[in-house]
Amino acid sequence: MQMNELSAGPLLKSAWQKFKSNWLNLTGVLLLIVAIQTVLGLIAEIGNEGFAFFMSIIIFAAGIIMGMGFLNITIKIGRGDDFEIADLFGTIAPFFKYLGGTLLYGLIFYIGLILLVIPGIIWGIKFCLTPYFIIDRDMGPIEALKASSRTTQGYKWNLFGIFIIFFGVAILGFILFVIGIIPASLTIGIGNALIYLYLSDNRKEPAKSESEV
Repeated sequence: MQMNELSAGPLLKSAWQKFKSNWLNLTGVLLLIVAIQTVLGLIAEIGNEGFAFFMSIIIFAAGIIMGMGFLNITIKIGRGDDFEIADLFGTIAPFFKYLGGTLLYGLIFYIGLILLVIPGIIWGIKFCLTPYFIIDRDMGPIEALKASSRTTQGYKWNLFGIFIIFFGVAILGFILFVIGIIPASLTIGIGNALIYLYLSDNRKEPAKSESEV
């Protein structure tokens, strides 16, 4: 794809091809995430309130760790690198950076939604690559937010259209339920990683002084 061809069609096609090439391990990763969260949830129900609170912290931390691992796996797939199911637990070091970055991103997004929705959408797109910069380049939360802002500059409309299409794919997958929800969610996950790789690796970031679009 040329730089001015960043659009949902080529992106989904590439993400789907990469999903098909890795569908078995990817499905295993997704099912493992669901299984671990389910088992931890069941364990939390067998104890008293104190134990349940302790388990809620474990469940939360496990979700963060597996979320980081899954993000790293999709980046590997986007680059054409090999991965293993064990990679789901191989990205632990940036735990607090990732937690801080995602909390800041969520806070910015929801504040924007309170401000008549539109700012939330704009800021949501502007900072959407924050977790990827933390996982892939070991940036701190603020540094990653700034990097996402610069990298998405000039591509917000492209990304808005892509995310609308991704949402439609997710809805279609939900309608098809068992048959479609797994490939749809995994294809979208790879697609998001491809957006990060496309914008961060294949374009020159605009100068910080350049006006935002």
